[in-house]
Amino acid sequence: MGTKAAFVCRQTLLAILLQIGFLSAQVTQPRIRPLVPPDAVNKLKEAYAAIKQGEPEKARDLAEEVFQKYGDVQVAWFPSWLVRQVKGILPDPYLPAKDLGKVELWNSQVPLANLRHATTAVRILFEANWELVRFDEIVRWGKMLMEAGERSKDVLRRIEYAEIQLRQGWVYRIIPKPVRTNWRPLPLRFRLEDHFVVVPLDEAAKVLGFNVKVSANPKYAGGKLIFVSRTEEPSGSWVLLLAHPFAYRLEEGKQKAEALAYAPFEEHGKIWVPFYWLAEKAGLKGWELRGKRIYTSPR
Repeated sequence: MGTKAAFVCRQTLLAILLQIGFLSAQVTQPRIRPLVPPDAVNKLKEAYAAIKQGEPEKARDLAEEVFQKYGDVQVAWFPSWLVRQVKGILPDPYLPAKDLGKVELWNSQVPLANLRHATTAVRILFEANWELVRFDEIVRWGKMLMEAGERSKDVLRRIEYAEIQLRQGWVYRIIPKPVRTNWRPLPLRFRLEDHFVVVPLDEAAKVLGFNVKVSANPKYAGGKLIFVSRTEEPSGSWVLLLAHPFAYRLEEGKQKAEALAYAPFEEHGKIWVPFYWLAEKAGLKGWELRGKRIYTSPR
């Protein structure tokens, strides 16, 4: 590794150490555990994955079905790979983050708050309608979020923006999707984890044109730092950590952190990562599952 690359790596590591604790705390805090019907849990988990993987219509439809039947349901869960790997019983995912504690993974102590997923029917409906540019529905579901105790300035800003558009006569905007006929299957295996498409990082790197470097570092889960960069942009590596819901990158001397909807994990010697994130970094215009294959639209 050259002097410049080594300096970038050291700066990146320092920035990660400074921010990792702060970002880890930014997780959804479930309220008192509700009695959630199993069908609502499954639908909201699927809707959660859909909104994160670029399918807002599907997410909206699933969440609306739950809301119409049960009202604003809240669900919390741990990823399925974690349940498989942990020996013993995990704590109740509805506990406050401070009470979840840590779990041993790959000879490391990992905060469970980093891995717990949580959402509500109303939150998914708000996010889905934001993606669908439905200003009336953004205001409707956003106000319900605020009434339920939401304090995010981002949610408030989006509500205010939608209200301005409504006053100007815009109820919604139709953003036409380009018609794509150049779909092709990827020679890449995948599997579904909690409705997320995850792929082996080493195999995906070869198919999508990434360089991957795994460095040993005992400070992080599994003793690994994972550097991922585009082949044509080797100096702009993203840094991934096992069982950690953020990716990091140093740009113009400033630390950039990006949330991952599904944390990378290792199983049977393979590192698995969410495909939606790799597809975005690879510049793919679109992707979808068809049977047992991932089909993509070229850049």
